[in-house]
Amino acid sequence: MKHTHTGNPLVDSVAEHRATSAGAYLRYLNICYPLWFFGVVVMLLFARKHTWHAAVFNTCFSVAALYFSSRMSRLILLAGPPAALGTGILLGTVYDWALCLLVCEESKTSSGNSSSRSSKKVHSITSQRESSGYVFPVDKLEFMSSRPRGFQRAFAVLVIAIMVFNPTWRAYDAAAQDMADAFSNPRILFHVSLGSGERVMIDDYYVSYLWLRNNTPEDARILSWWDYGYQVTGIGNRTSLADGNTWNHRHIATIGKLLTSPVQESHSLVRHLADYVLIWAGEEGSDLMKSPHMARIGNSVYHDICPKGDPSCHQFGFGDPLESTCR
Repeated sequence: MKHTHTGNPLVDSVAEHRATSAGAYLRYLNICYPLWFFGVVVMLLFARKHTWHAAVFNTCFSVAALYFSSRMSRLILLAGPPAALGTGILLGTVYDWALCLLVCEESKTSSGNSSSRSSKKVHSITSQRESSGYVFPVDKLEFMSSRPRGFQRAFAVLVIAIMVFNPTWRAYDAAAQDMADAFSNPRILFHVSLGSGERVMIDDYYVSYLWLRNNTPEDARILSWWDYGYQVTGIGNRTSLADGNTWNHRHIATIGKLLTSPVQESHSLVRHLADYVLIWAGEEGSDLMKSPHMARIGNSVYHDICPKGDPSCHQFGFGDPLESTCR
């Protein structure tokens, strides 16, 4: 049965398997996302002979990383190195250009009676710039080279000041710190900020697993969605019916049917397979939010969960009393 993306509703239910949105790129790469592409273009357009191979490699690297990271959000980490490289090239190019406006061609402002020694100095500086790896050749900017020397210096100082004192860097640093905290925190313990600014720790997951360990028999079987299987086993020290290593599609579909069928039907089935049921509710990403995926996966094997005209269970939901409204 054809589903949304892969044809397998279990694979489609994993958020990391979905295509990466532009918002995700902006969230994870921040300012590097738009500057990345400008950096690639600048390096291609203004690459010198000795940097051409690097420009081609960077372009191929960026295209490959962008393609594969756009196919699956889990692969967005592949975009990190080329995005940082492209951003660094762009910012370094602008800085090199401004610096050259200040110092590289200073001798050109001398009068027409300049000595041969001054001319050799200009040639020496230009040769050093050619061999030093500058990406952006100043001599290609005719509109700047024709300007008065004072205007060039003032413009260069303005550009450098904007780069150094730009408030964007402070915002980027704060965003990077927030992302570092989010990635380093464990998934079952995390901090949130209240409206008053107070930071509190959410430990509901951890407490629930401790409750299972301290209040259930050692041989108890726990029914929960496969997302929590590792924690039920590792922290709760109890047997979980499924976890992230469960490859049997029918097994996962059976759990989906148990969790999304009407109460009486589910109870008649669950009582033979598990002793306790762990359900998460009351937050974004809870089991209630995941229930359409559970129904879709279950319906791919047991075709009585959703009606025949809705194989992807788009109309799945719960009413009052707590019975499936699909039927």
